[in-house]
Amino acid sequence: MALRQKVKNLIFRCSMRRVMDYACLHVTSPILLGWLNTYLCYHIFLNALRDWSAMRVHIETYGCTRNKADAEMMEALLLRAGYEVVDLDSADYVIMNTCAVKDPTEKHMARRIKELLDSGKRVIVTGCLPHVNPSAIDERVSGILGVKSIDRIIGAIELAERGEKLINVEGWRERSIDKLEIPRVWK
Repeated sequence: MALRQKVKNLIFRCSMRRVMDYACLHVTSPILLGWLNTYLCYHIFLNALRDWSAMRVHIETYGCTRNKADAEMMEALLLRAGYEVVDLDSADYVIMNTCAVKDPTEKHMARRIKELLDSGKRVIVTGCLPHVNPSAIDERVSGILGVKSIDRIIGAIELAERGEKLINVEGWRERSIDKLEIPRVWK
């Protein structure tokens, strides 16, 4: 068994710390104090053990319960494809699942997309905004998917990695996957 795998097998979440970036490695010491084995607890960064080949994605979702359900489905598709769903700071891509119910909300979505792009994040816009007001979306985004295209999120990221942009905002097209067959990460 490779050393990396052995180390991974020894890692357990430390019940004393609730920090996601740390794990607790419990090792039985050869030193005996009386008849008791001593346990040494080393806190190590999980990032040292993560699979660096996995793309890291953050999903921001705004709006109605439908948007939240779509975000859960996209998360499940990403996880199934081997992507990591992480916090904003660690993400390679940010999926902005937008809402466009009212004009102030549209403006907020456009501002948030611009903030993310200005901070150097690669953004894929999904949700209602591409249908309602596509001109509000910054041209620098890596991809645009409408509400009926969430099943194409993997393809959008793969194209963006090659420097291409997937824009799919068809009104009522048939999905390549039936919505009932798309997995969800329930929250």
